[in-house]
Amino acid sequence: MARFAALVSVLIGLLFTTLVWADGLPTAKPEEVGLSSERLARATQVMKAEVARGQYPGAVAPVARKGKIAYFEGVGQRDPVAGAPMTKDAITSVAAMILVEEGRLVLSDPVSKYLPQLANLQVSVPRFDPDTGKAVYALVPAERQMTIQDLLRHTSGLVYGGFTNHAQVKELYAKVGVQMVVVFMTQNQPGAPRRYDRELFQQLVYQALVD
Repeated sequence: MARFAALVSVLIGLLFTTLVWADGLPTAKPEEVGLSSERLARATQVMKAEVARGQYPGAVAPVARKGKIAYFEGVGQRDPVAGAPMTKDAITSVAAMILVEEGRLVLSDPVSKYLPQLANLQVSVPRFDPDTGKAVYALVPAERQMTIQDLLRHTSGLVYGGFTNHAQVKELYAKVGVQMVVVFMTQNQPGAPRRYDRELFQQLVYQALVD
């Protein structure tokens, strides 16, 4: 089960929120295309469990075979701040993977190739202040540039303003919004554990599509 959960987690990393529609494909029962309804149901269980654990706020997972959609489920929330539920019309990184197949994106490319303002990000790290007995935050250079792969698997270090306990990040999001905050800092080093960074990911995909 652990291996299955890990596999589903990877697949979800390739299926977060953007503008790819699966409505144009015909549908079929799993058994009609050689799949198992029982096994596909496990994916739903794993996604719900991962949402409950806080690994990500929501996910949409379609499975197609022989040109037909045999499984299409959404769980959790599309926008955890507004409480908007996840909808099936918003699958994601499929768009980026299509661009990869077309040779327009390379997973190992730095995000700054498409968004130059992200070339010199700083990371906000907590440090203990002996005078106050509390944690204070200092900015340090990122150990490396975030890559497109980091965005796809949500290990860029970026966060939602409303999806973090970091007071400074929340304050900056409230004041200026995501486009300016990401120029200033991230909460984790690129490659660190997953954080939800939908807005920047969408911006990257849109930028690449336009270019």
